[in-house]
Amino acid sequence: MGLLIKWAVLSGVLMGAAALMPTGKVRSWPAAIAGAAVFGIANVLLGWLLTFVATILTLGLFGLLVPIIVNMVLLKIADQYTGEGLNLGDLPSLFGLSAVVSLTSYLAF
Repeated sequence: MGLLIKWAVLSGVLMGAAALMPTGKVRSWPAAIAGAAVFGIANVLLGWLLTFVATILTLGLFGLLVPIIVNMVLLKIADQYTGEGLNLGDLPSLFGLSAVVSLTSYLAF
């Protein structure tokens, strides 16, 4: 049940935050759900490794930025694998969306 709640929250965050970004677009709810699924799978498979590597490379000094950078990479993977459903735009939009996803994950889970 917890997985479905996280999936629904992330889908809603993708829809809401992408609507606020000037270049980021999510075409429909099914695209947001698919993007959240790909993000979740990438997070399980790669998230821990990316977090470990980023923490080692920055010597743990950028504890706030590491989750945002990792989520940027994972959102870009979701963008690439969902086809035309997600278009997360340029780097500033991707950073903003990643910050919102990181903040939501920190506060909600």
